[in-house]
Amino acid sequence: MSAGGSSAGTSGQAGSGVTAVCPDEAPPQEGKNNVVWTLPLDLRSKDRSRVLGDELTRSDGRAYKVSLLKFFLAEPVVLDANEGRVHAQFLDANSKPLPYGITLIDADADNTLRLAVPAGSYAGLELGVGLPAACNAGDPTRRIFPLSADGDMYWTWGAQYMFIRIEGQLRANDAWSTFTDHFGFDPFYRVVKLKAELDLRSPTSMPATLVFDLDAFLTPPTGVVEAASPVTPPDWMLQNLESRTFSLTRPGP
Repeated sequence: MSAGGSSAGTSGQAGSGVTAVCPDEAPPQEGKNNVVWTLPLDLRSKDRSRVLGDELTRSDGRAYKVSLLKFFLAEPVVLDANEGRVHAQFLDANSKPLPYGITLIDADADNTLRLAVPAGSYAGLELGVGLPAACNAGDPTRRIFPLSADGDMYWTWGAQYMFIRIEGQLRANDAWSTFTDHFGFDPFYRVVKLKAELDLRSPTSMPATLVFDLDAFLTPPTGVVEAASPVTPPDWMLQNLESRTFSLTRPGP
């Protein structure tokens, strides 16, 4: 977590995604045997739902508040029992494919993901956090939301997009200081793999919730000193993003 700074990179190769070209318009919906999977997003800390502005306490005891959280999700994939990868597709509220095959999450809004998924049973979900390289490069004045300037995720000085924007306050010695973590650039694209038994054989299939855990994302490992203004995301934050921040939960029996 950086105090009043933002992190950046310069070059590199994106994660192991599938996008080679970022389409200017919504791609056609793939497959004929799809179901629409509705997947709400729940912002949590310590297993409780939260909203922006709540005063929270990290696992290391430090109090904090998050005032803004936005991030891109891309390249959704469901995993079969043998971890074979089956491509899914983000949809809008009218079940039409979203432009560029991506979605922009704003934690200050009511977020529900909708995905077109080939009907079947699955063992998990993969999501890219950020933008594939082909979508990260481009002119926002020639694009529509969320890759237009209205998305408020573009670095004009870097000519690329922020993947994650998280801002807030952190308390130390009874005083609050602001923190700003903005990172993007191709080397910081990450793919998260979420294991869960998913019955998606029909539109009325078993529901699930995508969880973003603030505490898991923002707490450094014990003994790690937070850099005052790193020029790249600290390794611990990227590791948290990959392994601890997201999860899939299902209602109990």
